[in-house]
Amino acid sequence: MTLFFLTAAPGAAIGSALRGLGPWGRWISAVAGAFALDLLVAEAMIATHRWSVTGGIVTIAVISVAGLLAPMVPARRLPGRAPGRRDSRRGHHPAPAPMLPQGPFTSADAFSVRRGSTLSITR
Repeated sequence: MTLFFLTAAPGAAIGSALRGLGPWGRWISAVAGAFALDLLVAEAMIATHRWSVTGGIVTIAVISVAGLLAPMVPARRLPGRAPGRRDSRRGHHPAPAPMLPQGPFTSADAFSVRRGSTLSITR
């Protein structure tokens, strides 16, 4: 039962934060993150000579609850800024990145940047 809690609680917290992934990617990331968090807490407790089973479970529980509550906190917007606009005062939008040439390349191909931020292939 304890091992299930140590995997499920941080896994649920990590999975709730990864909304952009698909179901399999979210599941795999949540399980891997849960094991990584368990190991980090155990290493920190051993390194500080504060090892205890109860302390480890409480630490994982606190981190998991904080991780579950974090996505529920609304994002703070700066005053005077419209949502979704990059710079509402100047209307500035950065230039798009240059596109890479399409097609098969070999290891002998080298990329060089010329004036005007265009990208060309030299052989």
